[in-house]
Amino acid sequence: MQMAMTGLLPNRMKTLFVTTLSCLILYGSHVFASGDISGVWLDDSGKGAIEVKACGSSMCGYIVWLKNANGRNGKPLIDRLNPEASRRNKPICGLQVIGQLKPQQDGSWDKGWIYDPKKGKAFDVEVRRLSQDGLQVKGYLGMKFLSETFVWRRIEGDFARCQVTQ
Repeated sequence: MQMAMTGLLPNRMKTLFVTTLSCLILYGSHVFASGDISGVWLDDSGKGAIEVKACGSSMCGYIVWLKNANGRNGKPLIDRLNPEASRRNKPICGLQVIGQLKPQQDGSWDKGWIYDPKKGKAFDVEVRRLSQDGLQVKGYLGMKFLSETFVWRRIEGDFARCQVTQ
């Protein structure tokens, strides 16, 4: 009887150890991967910054800085290519460009949309944290294998936010 108990104990301890280690690895990677994507991110072109923040139970993003916030006429750039005519006079600065991102089991944020004011089009979007200062933004149309992927970099410290006037 003593040998049977002794033989089972190491197996149970191994199972407990493997289970605990697996949970720590999965939980730890999920925390980093889905980590906090909020913050201000410089887009891949270096010409705009988007602030990503919580909007209820999802995440959204707004343009908060533009390298060139004014057009050639000296006036603020407007969303002139928006498919909705009523929005074509809205300034680009302050424009919501990301919406409805929801956390996913694999650690990404998905099932949302991203709007490109340079094209006047919205796309599906998946966002994934790459590192402390890196964010992968994947725009796609229905299927992810038909996608375009960009890397945004976190902006730390003070910067001159564009002024929203409406």
